[in-house]
Amino acid sequence: MFKKILTVFISLFISATIFASPNNFTPAQTEQIQTIVHNYLIQNPQILIQVSQALQTQQIQKAQQAAITGTKQNTDKIFNDPNSPVIGNPKSNIVVVEFFDYQCPHCRDIAPVMQNILKNNPNIKIIYKEFPIFGANSQYAASAALAANQQGKYDAVHNALLNAPIPLTKQAVLEAVKNAGVNLTKLKKNMASNIVQNELNQNLQLAEALKLIGTPAIIVANTQTKNYQFMPGAGSEQDLQNLINKVKS
Repeated sequence: MFKKILTVFISLFISATIFASPNNFTPAQTEQIQTIVHNYLIQNPQILIQVSQALQTQQIQKAQQAAITGTKQNTDKIFNDPNSPVIGNPKSNIVVVEFFDYQCPHCRDIAPVMQNILKNNPNIKIIYKEFPIFGANSQYAASAALAANQQGKYDAVHNALLNAPIPLTKQAVLEAVKNAGVNLTKLKKNMASNIVQNELNQNLQLAEALKLIGTPAIIVANTQTKNYQFMPGAGSEQDLQNLINKVKS
């Protein structure tokens, strides 16, 4: 596998080297350059690792900039939507917003991190943005969780769905919801309501505005000072805590 990746990198590197030059090379010169670059990279594969790491860093920075720009343009929908589930201190200026999918393995990995963060920062507010990107059953689970929110049972259902076996089925979703103490008759009615569907549509629009490419995606903000930070993917508890400390200062 590494050899295949190495070959691709070498081809791209050689192409970039040749086309970036203002000079015109003869076929013999081009072949000579290709041989020199090929041999050098084979002998020094750490350069390709460094290039890959630099590219990854640039992509993360670009994602962070896009998300922060999108956040500044959509603050009211992100932080003040009355239909978005909230846990913690609802009046706090220190806010953690998570876009997630119940079938996303990384979202499940970060779930205990979110719980510990709230435990260690009891005065913060966490806003959950249902962003079902893993198909129809994710959409069904998100609708069920938002419907349960109308019964004041969101937190229980949220945790139950994150711990339910995946891939989810509709039956598994209903079983998790039932075990969380939710009235299923009311739930099914509320799942089809405009409140739930509008919330899901708005979350999709927000994800597009923030240029999110996956889940989880986390915004950390001080809404009073308008200090916004962004963490793409399932970072560590310390990573998330560092961002919270950053917006607090």
